[in-house]
Amino acid sequence: ELQETPYPYLGEFETVSSPVTTNSSGGFSFRVPSLTTSADFRVVTTGPKPQFSGTIKQAVTPVVLLKVHHSSVAGIVRLYGTISPSITGAHVLIQLSKPARAGNTEKTSERTSRYVTQFSTVALKGTRSVSRFSVILKIVHSGRYRAYVDLRGKPLQSGGSNAVSLHAGKSRRSHS
Repeated sequence: ELQETPYPYLGEFETVSSPVTTNSSGGFSFRVPSLTTSADFRVVTTGPKPQFSGTIKQAVTPVVLLKVHHSSVAGIVRLYGTISPSITGAHVLIQLSKPARAGNTEKTSERTSRYVTQFSTVALKGTRSVSRFSVILKIVHSGRYRAYVDLRGKPLQSGGSNAVSLHAGKSRRSHS
């Protein structure tokens, strides 16, 4: 049987599947329906003396979709999108990809860009399964932007959208 304890992993493990039988080489598999929260899983044998496997953490990241509506004014755009599963009240950061200097650690030596937050908004209720966000912005820096849902300390992992290319509007300079 497959057992699960959902985030924050403090509850008892509960069985979430019917028992399965191993094949001739001892292999088995379970189908887990779509997860809406991160969880720890383990396998337990059935019988008078159950045996428990180690736990496997399954982190769930939301699907974030980002769309753009360009206005008739250069550099003014409406960025909007959805988050699934629904996370009403989540902070949505609008981030610009910037070139990064290579670091001197293994983790940063290969990085060629990093995202820098330019704007933010909050996810609003959409439907039972999807929340929505929308923000009207004046783009000052041309580049590739994404929506990033910051979920630290929440049942889901933080996650980002697809990146979109946006162009800054012409700046007006006053001449004295």
